[in-house]
Amino acid sequence: MRAIPSGSKRVPEALRRGRLVSRLHSSRPERLRAANFAWLRFLAALAVVAGHYMPKTAGGSGASWLEEHDSGAMAVTLFFTLSGLTLSQARPVVVEGTPVHALRFLWRRALKLLPLYWGSLALTAVGACLLGHLDLSELLVSAAALQAWLPGFAMTLNKPAWFMSALFAFYALCPLLAVLGGRTTPTRFLVGSFLFWLFTTASVVAVRAAYGPETGTALHDLLLYSPLAHASTFVFAYSAGSFASNCSSRMGHTVSSNMMWSLALAAVFVILQVSRDRISAVVGHEIHYASGFLTPLFIVQLLLMGLWSGSWTRFLRLRPVQFLGEISFTIYMLQHPLYAAFARLGAGWLDSRTVGGFAAFALALCVISALVQRWIMAPLVRRLWASGAGPMPSGSS
Repeated sequence: MRAIPSGSKRVPEALRRGRLVSRLHSSRPERLRAANFAWLRFLAALAVVAGHYMPKTAGGSGASWLEEHDSGAMAVTLFFTLSGLTLSQARPVVVEGTPVHALRFLWRRALKLLPLYWGSLALTAVGACLLGHLDLSELLVSAAALQAWLPGFAMTLNKPAWFMSALFAFYALCPLLAVLGGRTTPTRFLVGSFLFWLFTTASVVAVRAAYGPETGTALHDLLLYSPLAHASTFVFAYSAGSFASNCSSRMGHTVSSNMMWSLALAAVFVILQVSRDRISAVVGHEIHYASGFLTPLFIVQLLLMGLWSGSWTRFLRLRPVQFLGEISFTIYMLQHPLYAAFARLGAGWLDSRTVGGFAAFALALCVISALVQRWIMAPLVRRLWASGAGPMPSGSS
């Protein structure tokens, strides 16, 4: 490269430009590291499975400890929060000035998630047909991913799949959030989303306290499964992720401080779990953590985890750890069909209603999910993407 002559007027200009580039680089927003969340997705999927199928206490009567503490419901809230945070980092992919990019984003997500969603639904439908109680209307509603929207359909066929019915709706909302986030400041977007979450959560708590809807009623399904009841969690997490990406360079975070705050928030989570009855007494209403009550705690904890960096975090980026995150969706979608098969074959240690049987069921679910992801879903999705949909998006939310 040609040297700049000493005494040239270009020297100060070059130095100024160098300082400007350095300043811009140092203030560049830092994206959240989605790789840090892989292990958490896996644990959340197992928490849902345990909350659904872990054997009851007291010799088979009553609810399991995890079910009593809403572990499955809180894991679902965690999934919605993870999805919002992860997709907030994909804003340039979602909207780049034309609706074409938004449609392409939705098409990519559909190709990645729908094959397994429909495959697990087909397995459940075959099992229901063999037992002689397949309802065609339930099959059509579930195939269209509308079960969470319609009262009485959320807990039909592949029951845990109501979550995907809501998540598909949030994916459709994502391009609109990207546009909205681009037309306002990150702070205003975050405050507005927080107020939306606060209003929704307070409404759910108040309606539950006033009417106490029984399981299976239309009001119960609206409060627990409707996308309208969970949209505020997703939107709040999306806005928080956008805010963090724009302001992380001014947070002055360090690895040690992030770890300290992460441990402190974990302690707060334990305290909230243990003190739920006391909190309900202070509020004056029973607090159901399934209502998204813990969303702000999850958001702050995940933001800290997303900013983790350093040599020790290389463990989180190891291929086996990332693979655990990849099979979390497969575990979630296959849990019900496989549990139905275990219940059908239940005898002795294979009976999933016993502790040993549940352990065997959980292990089989993880192994089968890993095989399905490795040898069926991953090659299938790659082939679908090779047809012209573009590169596969990062993350599995």
